[in-house]
Amino acid sequence: GGGEKATGRTDRAKDAVMRVVVKDLGEAHAETGVWITPHSDIHNGHPDHNPVVLQRELDWLGAADNHYGILAGDMCEMALKDSVGDVYDQVVSPQKQAELVVTQYTPYKDRLLAACGGNHEARVYRSTGFDPSMIYSSALGVPYQAEGVLLVVKFGKRTRKNAAKTRGTTDQSSTYYLYFTHGWGAARTVGAKLKNVSELRSVVSNADVYIGGHNHQPGWYPLDSYEIGPSKTLGATTIRRTQHFISLGSALDYAGYAQVKGMSPTSMLFPRIHLAPYVDQRNMGERNGKHITVVGGS
Repeated sequence: GGGEKATGRTDRAKDAVMRVVVKDLGEAHAETGVWITPHSDIHNGHPDHNPVVLQRELDWLGAADNHYGILAGDMCEMALKDSVGDVYDQVVSPQKQAELVVTQYTPYKDRLLAACGGNHEARVYRSTGFDPSMIYSSALGVPYQAEGVLLVVKFGKRTRKNAAKTRGTTDQSSTYYLYFTHGWGAARTVGAKLKNVSELRSVVSNADVYIGGHNHQPGWYPLDSYEIGPSKTLGATTIRRTQHFISLGSALDYAGYAQVKGMSPTSMLFPRIHLAPYVDQRNMGERNGKHITVVGGS
C-alpha cells in the first residue's frame, strides 16, 4: 500500500481537527495511474445486505495492483433497541458485524487508503461511547477519522533534472486531493441526493474529488471554476479547475423500509475513479493538467 503519514487527531473530541492522510505509493503506477473505488453503505448484518455485490467489489480490489479502496461508513447495520432500524431482524449481532468487515477486507487491507465512519456506526457511539468503525479500521490498519478524511494520493515518483541544470534534480509525483465523508440527509430525488456532495466544496475548497455516501444513489458530475494564480509576466492569471463530485451506491438490496416510504430500488453500483499520471516524461518534469475519469462500476 505504500508509505502513509497522517496529521490531525483521531479521537472524537469536539475540538478534533480534520485528518489529512497522505498515501505515497512511490514509483508505482507511473504509466497506468491509480483506480479508487469508495465502499460505503454495505450494511453488514441487515437481512437485505447483498453479499454478491460486496464480493464483486472485493474481487475488483484484488484484480490489479493499481486498484485501491476507501471505506466511507455504514459498513455495518448496527440497529439498536433505541435506534432506527429493526434490532430483531439483524442476521448477526453488532459485534459480529464489525468482525465481518475485518474478515471481508483483511485480504485486501493493503489496498485500503483511509476510512471514515457512518451514521449507523454512530448509533453505537451515541449510546455507548464505543465506535465500531474505529475498531474495524484499526484492525485493518487503515487511517481513520469518524467525520471524514482529506486524502492525498501520490504515485509515479520520478527523479528529474530541473530546467536549469545548475539546480540539480527533484522528485516529482502525480498528486491528487480527495475529500470524503459519509454523507447526510433524507433526500428523495436524484438531484437532491447528488447536490449534497457539492456542498463539501464549502468544507475543503480545493480538492480534486469530493465523495459522499448515505443516500444510496450512485452518480457523478464535474464542476468547473476559475482561480486566480501567479504569472511571471502579468502578475496574475486565471486558472481553470475541474472538480469531481461523486455520490456512492450501496450493497443493500430493496429493503422493506424503502418500499414503505415509496423509494425506488437502489442501483447497486460503486463508482470507480481513475487518477491519471500527469507528470510529462518528455518535458523534463513539466506538469500537464490533472486528468480524472469516473465510471459507474459493474
